[in-house]
Formats: sequence, C-alpha cells, structure tokens
Amino acid sequence: MKWLLTPLLTALLGGGTFWFTPKPAPSTPHSLQEQADSVPGSAFVWLGLDFTGQLRGRTPLEWLNQQRAAHPGLQSMLDKWEASTGVKADELAQAVGSGGYLALLPKGAVPLVDAQGEPQMDAVLVLAVGDFARARALSERLSGIPDLQVVLTPGALYLGNSPEVISEARLAVEQHSHTLGQTTTFKEAAVQLPGLAQAGGSVSYINAQPVWKALAPMMPTAVAAELEHFPYYAAAVQPQGDGFVAETFFPIRRTPETALTRALLQAPRGAAPMARWVPTSWGYYGTSQLFYTVDALKALLGLVSTDDEFLASMLERARPIQNQLQAAFTGEAGFALNLSRSLDDLSKNIAPVNDLSACRSNCRNAAVALEMYATDYGGHYPASMEKLVAGSYLSSLPTCPAASRDTYSASYQVSTQPELFSFACSGNNHALGDNIPRYSSETGFNAGGTETAAETPATPWEGVMLLPVRDLARAHQLEKQLLDSGFVEAQTTTVDGHPVTNATAMGSPYSWTWLERPNVLAISSGPTAQQNLAAVLATASQPIGQSLAGQPGFAALQKQRTTGQAPLATYYVDQNALLNGLAQLLAMDEDLGMLSSALRAFTSGAQQTTTALVEVEDDGIRMRGTGQGMALAGAGGLAAAMLIPNFVESRSAGQLTACKSNEKNIATALEMYCVDNAGLYPPELKKLTEGSYLRTMPTCPAAGIDTYSGSYERNSKADAFSFCCYGHNHPAIPSDHPRYDSVHGLSEFP
Repeated sequence: MKWLLTPLLTALLGGGTFWFTPKPAPSTPHSLQEQADSVPGSAFVWLGLDFTGQLRGRTPLEWLNQQRAAHPGLQSMLDKWEASTGVKADELAQAVGSGGYLALLPKGAVPLVDAQGEPQMDAVLVLAVGDFARARALSERLSGIPDLQVVLTPGALYLGNSPEVISEARLAVEQHSHTLGQTTTFKEAAVQLPGLAQAGGSVSYINAQPVWKALAPMMPTAVAAELEHFPYYAAAVQPQGDGFVAETFFPIRRTPETALTRALLQAPRGAAPMARWVPTSWGYYGTSQLFYTVDALKALLGLVSTDDEFLASMLERARPIQNQLQAAFTGEAGFALNLSRSLDDLSKNIAPVNDLSACRSNCRNAAVALEMYATDYGGHYPASMEKLVAGSYLSSLPTCPAASRDTYSASYQVSTQPELFSFACSGNNHALGDNIPRYSSETGFNAGGTETAAETPATPWEGVMLLPVRDLARAHQLEKQLLDSGFVEAQTTTVDGHPVTNATAMGSPYSWTWLERPNVLAISSGPTAQQNLAAVLATASQPIGQSLAGQPGFAALQKQRTTGQAPLATYYVDQNALLNGLAQLLAMDEDLGMLSSALRAFTSGAQQTTTALVEVEDDGIRMRGTGQGMALAGAGGLAAAMLIPNFVESRSAGQLTACKSNEKNIATALEMYCVDNAGLYPPELKKLTEGSYLRTMPTCPAAGIDTYSGSYERNSKADAFSFCCYGHNHPAIPSDHPRYDSVHGLSEFP
C-alpha cells in the first residue's frame, strides 16, 4: 500500500503556495452522483464523502453541538485537538461544508510506477466550503507548507501536490466533461453498486486497470495476465437512521476461464448454525470457508511458482491429508472471540514492551551525558549521576516507566584507574532478570534480548475455533492419528461433565472438545483454553436467546443472504467492545491519545453491533454490512476536516522526534567509538557502521535520506565533534537543525 498512500501523504502533509481566486466559481459537488460527474476522468482512485442527509437540515456546527450533547466524552477530545492545533472546532465546522473527495491521478503520460518501483502520480483533495471567511483562514494556515498547492474558490477548497492536478480538478468541476462518471468502467461499477451514485454517505472506487498496466513489467507474465480479470473495486456506505449500511463489490471476469477465477467463483460449501455455542458477551464471531481459501491459494501458487515440479510434488504430498480433512469436516470454520478480554490482554502485553523500549532509551541518554561530562572534565566521569543534572548534561534524572522511579543512579559505579563507569535499571522491572538493561563503558549496552525490536509477548486470545463435522467417525479417526503420532502430549479431563482433551504442541497449550447438534469440534489455545471451552459448553446448556444466535443483530445478518448458497464469510462485532479496546491500545501512545479520546467519545452504553456477510456471485464477490450506533458518515466527515491541520502538525512533530532520536543514537555510537579508540572520534560517520557501532546509518524520516553524514565534523585534535540534520527538513525549527555537538549536546535552535 505504500505506493498508493505516498501521493496522498504528499498532498496532505507536504506544503505549498496559496492564492485566492476572487471570481465566481461553481461550488464543489455535494451529492456522490455530482461528485462522480465532477472528478477528473483520468482518476484511478476516488474517495468521496457527503453527509448532507445526515445533517438533516442542520449546519455542520449544529450537528457538532448535537454530538456534544449525545457523547459527553467528545468535548474532552475536542479540547485536546484545539490545544494541539490552535484551531477552534466550531470555526472548522463553519469553514467546511458537508462533502468533498480525494482523487489520485496519473502524472501526465508518466507510468504510475517508475523503474525503481516509486509512485508517479498526483493527488487532489476537494472540500466544500461553508463559511468563506473561516475557510480562507484555514487555507492561509495551510499555505506555508512546502509542496502543497492550495486554491480557494467561493465554493471549494482545493489541495494538491501540483498546480496541474488542481487545474484538472477545477476543470472537471466547472465543465463536467471527461469526468469519472462518464467512463465505461465506472458506469459498470455503478450498475453493480448503485450506492456509488446515491445522494449521501461515502464511496471508494479504484480503477485497477492502469495500476495493473504499470505493475505488469515487474511481474511474471502469467500473473500480469491474470490481473486483467479484476478490473476495479467499489464500496459504498450510506447512513441509515443512527447507523449505516455498507456494500462492496469485487468483480471477477469469467472469460477466459483460469484456475484462479474458477477457484474464486466456485460456490462455498454448507453453513452450520454454530452461533448457538457462542456467548453473547464475547463480542466477536466470524465464519470463513477454509477449503475455498485453500483452493484459491493453490491456484495462486500455480501462478507465482517458478518450479512447477516442486509445487506439484508438494501438493501431491499434501493431497492425502487434504482428502481426509475434506471427508471429515465441511470446510467452514467459526471463530468466536471474547473481544474485551482479548484486547485488554493485548494492551497489558504491549505495555511492558513500551516500558522496556523507554528504559533502554533512558540508558542511552544517560550514557551520552556521562561521555559529554568526561569530555569536559579531562576524561573523568562524575562521582554520581546527580552531577549530570547539576551540570545541565541532563535536565533531570530519568525514571524507568515500569518502576515509576529513578532506577539508575543508585546502581551507578565509577572507577578512576582506568576510567570506567557502569549502571543498570536496578531490580527486575522488565521480567528480564535483575538489573537489566545495563550499560558499561567497558562492555557497552546489555539491552536484555533483542535491542532493535522489543518483541511483544504472545497474546492469549480468549476465544474458540469451531469446525463443523461432516463425518464424525472419520473426524475421530483423524484425532486418533494425531494423538498416536507423538507430535502432541495429551490428557483428558472433564469440564462441567464434558470430556475435554488438553494437549501441548511446540510448547503451546491447546484444548478441544466435541459438541453435538450440530457435530462441531471446538478448539482453544493459550492459558485460558479450558475456561473458553467451559464458556461455550455453558452457553449450549442455556436457551438459544442466551447465545449469539438469539440476538437481533445476528438474526438480521442471516437475512442479508441473497444467493441461496452458503456465505463465503460472516462477521458480527460488538462496536463498543471494539472501540473501547482500540481506544485503550491507542492511549498507550502519546501521539495517538487524541484519536483514543475520539473513539471513546463515540461509544455508548447501548448495544451497538456491526455485521457483514460476504457472498460469491456469478461475476464477483459482494459484501453487505450494517451497523448501529454512532453516525459514521457524519463523524467521519468532521474527523476528516479536523485531521487536516492536526495531521500535518502531528506528523511533522513525530518526524522531528524521530530525527532527534537518530541524532542521540549517533552520538552514543560516537562516544562508544571514542572509548575504544584512545579518546578520538572517527574521521567520518561511516566508520560507525564499519565498526558495528551502528548497524546502518539512520535516515531522517522527513527527508527520507541520511542527512547527518555530510554535516559531520570533528576538530583538529579529534576530541570533539558536531553534526546536524542538513537542510530545512522540519518546518518548526531552522535549517540544519536539530544539531548535536559534543560540547552542548542536542539543540533545536541556534
């Protein structure tokens, strides 16, 4: 997706010129049909939004005030957003209208992807204007951003990465000729998906043909030819009451028939009523067709394999077990998940990893400060870490986030002959053993495991996989073969009077049991496996109304079936559990805290569910979905407008933070080199990678290149150095900053 998102990020997050067009101009199109007839015909991606219908005669500001009243947590999120951007939410709600679109276009006659695989395309964002004076203030705020072109007309605000793409967009709006809505492929998509041309909601449309054409030279001939069977992708979401309905369509050309199209258009096998076993409180249930997926993957492997004999041999060896599985099971699989508990477990597992990363960073920063102190004091390290604060080498002694206190200074030790120091994070704060991480001027950094990427512990997802049985005798025969193979160590216990097999395979615990009416194999894994199966068995003993199958949302999902055959997949999600869980995860990242607040703001105490059904049709794959609760289209429209200034600033701030971290890491490596080389710094930074002090030279995320090596300098005695992020890569600070030198440390300003 990087090649697709790059032009969007360039357009939204770059910077540019601004000019105001005083002459009258048509307003930006509001309805999705008007948008389709006003988007340049060369666009291969169109993302449109119109929530006029959801406003129900209200202005965006009136809608926002109503949302404030309905969701008390929303104002807290808005307060954080206003503090970070300096833009008032009420003013923004008055500046923008109720619709707009984003389009990606080819950059003239240049291929979409060049020989190096880099994207070559333009992007334009068009927003309806509400209050012109406030829209002008917003456009002026964006006008100083390099590489972003901004044009304001009385009816529309245009943002693009080139003057040409804005001119093309304005031409389509004003003359309605050669537009997307007039192209053959879009007209075909509109027949399959009428929501593309309806009055309100949001749409996504991708004309894949120019993409396949650009990628064809980089692919095997067989793969490139196969892609011609998939001409476009389309999706539409419309508001419905306080919820939404959604539909997507993925067309598949039947002719000429190939192994892949035949596998994708085959009818899935039977569906079993497995929701009867799922507790209503678990929050997630989905089904999929495993044998269908296997057939599609086999056809895909046949396209990409460069060794047909090896592939044929591999598939032949797998055929006996595949035949046994198909004889024993139906091929459908159900996945039930205790969503709230699982997301809570995930956040608890991620938190220690984040704490360890921060602690490692503290150790590096303290080591750099100690080396800077030694440079100023004749090679002598301080008697205590408190000297670093007194001498302004550190603003304060760092605290380990896992222990919530300074765990470093008490362990600090220094010797004078030779001059050495060491310190550690005292105690077992990261489940890595006592006094880890540790830093020594003699042996370097003991980070505790893999320093470059703290691995997230395995998450005990609390749920069950359900496999409907076709032939119970053959299924039990497969179980016996598994137990007799010695691959697993198993024992049988009883849960609520029901036999349950507990086994260990490759160090992981598994539990399974056989359910009846219908016959289903239920499997769970992890430390809560037995509890998960117990919850399923308890649900089976209750009336059907106490299970997921008895819930109105799930019953409505089943009514969406239109083909008369088994669905390819189904999904049922508790929105509140999902949004609260995601908010908890996002809250762990300071930069994503506002998004976390936004998610919490739009949850409520009432049950809110999202459902989806995927079916195979004669000429493609269609998904239909519904949701209750928050008004997604309206919330999405306001959020899109709010994120324009905020995303620009937060991304820039994040890039600056990463750049400063790069410089600290380089400085640490330089000090380590100095210790190993008689107090002398290297003549050039590449010596750090040659000597394994750095694995690779870091790149500034704003510039996308190494901006440090070219500016590196050391003095004539080779006992002092300086370097910077060369160029004006961070709009908030001057050129050639941030800067680092061995005397003053890190600085953002001269």
